[in-house]
Amino acid sequence: MHDHKECKECMQFLALLSDYQDGELDLALVGKFEVHMGDCERCQAVVKTLRQTIVYYRTTRCTAVPRDVHSGLITALRACMDPED
Repeated sequence: MHDHKECKECMQFLALLSDYQDGELDLALVGKFEVHMGDCERCQAVVKTLRQTIVYYRTTRCTAVPRDVHSGLITALRACMDPED
């Protein structure tokens, strides 16, 4: 297995993941990504997780997030984006 974070193909794949999932990529590029995924367990996991998330989103009833949970999530996300704070 290769280093997923340093792999140029992985980075290209992740940048176009939405287009891949939506069926909006050129067939030659789809073929290239599918060959890459055949050898890259991490990219396989990314695609599987995205597909499971989409299914979950489409089949789960939406409920409101409690205000304290929402506030905590926003705080945590901001801390991840700007770790110097």
